[in-house]
Amino acid sequence: MKYENAKDILPDDLLREIQKYAQGKIIYVPTAVGRKPWGENSGYKNLLALRNDEIKRCFMNGEGIEELAEKYFLSIESIKKIVYSKKGRNNMSSFDFGETQKFEIPNESTSVLEILVEACQAMKEKGYDPVNQTVGYIVTGDPAYVTNHNNARSLISNIDRDDLLRMLVRNCLNR
Repeated sequence: MKYENAKDILPDDLLREIQKYAQGKIIYVPTAVGRKPWGENSGYKNLLALRNDEIKRCFMNGEGIEELAEKYFLSIESIKKIVYSKKGRNNMSSFDFGETQKFEIPNESTSVLEILVEACQAMKEKGYDPVNQTVGYIVTGDPAYVTNHNNARSLISNIDRDDLLRMLVRNCLNR
């Protein structure tokens, strides 16, 4: 914003009127049109939206919350807000995931145990300890503890965590 002397740009009668209220002061005169929203002029708002889309895409492709936080120099909480946000450009429809994402709702013949076994196998294949990862998921509700490999995250997310915990305790007590 450039400083200009009011004497050089305002008519004398208007200048005298303004001097009654703000003599010797620097004042800001807003534009008649109004201000653009934050980030519109610089394009930064759009850059952040693109970055957040990329973070969501990486998360959907199996990258973990901590890994993304390190990669993008953001806090874990910031990454969680981005990946779990319901809002976004067209509610995620703007994504081109490369591969078709598979969404399955377990049918009644698929038991909670079968889904857990399948998810644990996927975690083992990716080198994770399925016990620790499953406990992390049950305690926090954060599906990032479960790998996206073989659609495990999607499958286990369709099970109510209470049902999963109930099944684990029941199986443990029945031994």
